[in-house]
Amino acid sequence: MLRGEPLAAVVPADKAGALEAAVDRGIHIGRHRTLTQDSEFGIAQVVEIAIRALSPAVNDTFTGVASVDWLADALLTLAERPPLEGNWYDTGSRLRVWMPPVRLERLAKLAFDQIRQASTTTPAVLIRQLEAIRRLAPRLLAACHQALSDQADAILETASTLVALDRRDLDAAYHRAHAALEALHRQRG
Repeated sequence: MLRGEPLAAVVPADKAGALEAAVDRGIHIGRHRTLTQDSEFGIAQVVEIAIRALSPAVNDTFTGVASVDWLADALLTLAERPPLEGNWYDTGSRLRVWMPPVRLERLAKLAFDQIRQASTTTPAVLIRQLEAIRRLAPRLLAACHQALSDQADAILETASTLVALDRRDLDAAYHRAHAALEALHRQRG
């Protein structure tokens, strides 16, 4: 958000003045996003650590792999919390605040995309991402399964230039991930 952009809209507009002090007390805007206010920010920070570690100048596979593990754990933690639908009601059940909901599918995409893109020549990280998908699949909501399947397919496509030995390991991890996703699809079906 840029300085001067609207933070909220009040309906009806004539009540805005009465709410201004309460909004000022309840919302603190600083120069940086915080983990307590923005789960997407935490995931973005770990992704940044991973892609810097995977840069050609650093080439730190261990940190890339560890980052994938941290992100999988973060997604699992977020999946276990009640979803924030973006609606806040008063004690009389009247809608008082609406904000765009944070969707786990979006966070999963955020957690995988840039690391996959930075790992085109790092099979250990790509394989760890597939293993994370396999382990996450049964524990995430059904709405996330398509996002995980899309990521697995993209990882397989990304790995097209790997040497045969690495490609066999990656293919095996891909098949394990897809088997986990397909088993869930059959259970629901």
